[in-house]
Amino acid sequence: MDLLQSSATIIRANQAETGAYLASPSFPAYRYAWFRDGAFAAYAMDLLGEHDSSGRFHDWAARTVLHHAGKVTANGAGILCARYTAAGEEVNLPWGEYQLDGYGIWLWSLARHLEITGRRALPAAWREAADHVADYLLARWQAPCFDCWEEYGDRVHISTLAAVHGGLGAIASWLDRPDLPAALHAIRAFILENRAAPGHFPKFLGTDAVDASLIWLATPFDVLPTDHPGIQDTLHRIVSDLQVGTGLHRYPWDSYYGGGLWLPATGFLGWHLARTGERRQAWAALDWLAAQAGESGALPEQVPEHLLVPAAYREWLERSGPVATPLLWSHAMYIILRSALAAPARPG
Repeated sequence: MDLLQSSATIIRANQAETGAYLASPSFPAYRYAWFRDGAFAAYAMDLLGEHDSSGRFHDWAARTVLHHAGKVTANGAGILCARYTAAGEEVNLPWGEYQLDGYGIWLWSLARHLEITGRRALPAAWREAADHVADYLLARWQAPCFDCWEEYGDRVHISTLAAVHGGLGAIASWLDRPDLPAALHAIRAFILENRAAPGHFPKFLGTDAVDASLIWLATPFDVLPTDHPGIQDTLHRIVSDLQVGTGLHRYPWDSYYGGGLWLPATGFLGWHLARTGERRQAWAALDWLAAQAGESGALPEQVPEHLLVPAAYREWLERSGPVATPLLWSHAMYIILRSALAAPARPG
């Protein structure tokens, strides 16, 4: 079976009746629904014309936000979690749940769904949930939270700010929110102020290191144009510090499962290269992703190659078993990158 078809089949098979996408069915810690993973899976399904699937996810996301919004608005102290059960309930296990990027990514994916499907207005529940999320992000965007890898909860992460800006900017035309333009300007200014001037953008405030998720500043969230010097410097550092062959590490000292080469990260780099017309390198990224598929067509989260901390790989194997496979986020990135390569290059 073609990997595009098998990717769609795997995503479809792991969508619960509620509409939630379960991140990885065979990896116990990932048998839940993340807004981040699900939003990218929904976008991938929209690209394939599977709008019923993506719409069901957005229904689930809106219901989940509205179900839990009261604890956030009541006193301002509550949080919206990074992951939920398929029924939209909180998971009462230790995890880095306070994570803003997933909600920005959901708003971005929701806007893409509306555009692709030609809707002229937000359904009432989606609008109410999107308004709650916008309020939530506007109140908290400058505060520390866990990053997109569920790590470093005491830091302010540039890729999180990119996701927040991308989501609020994408959904702005669908909401009657006069407060959004000034907020978007403030978030972008804050990001620019924290560039290592002149130079790249850092993984989080207080470090000089880069992270693969910084690609989000340009692709897909368009905080800055692809030809901005800060974007070009950041991409140069990502490639020089994190790329081995074609695959990407997440960040220089990653030790999760030994710190292998990550499929979602490599997919984002390929997507960016496709958008900027560097098609040969983008095709190499797509081919690399495809080469990681097992006999069943399942794509893992990462591959244990060029490990940054080899001893940690053995520790994680003993603790949690093999790397999560299939990972819906990896399959979503394959679909997205393959679709990007079928489109003309986007100017910087």
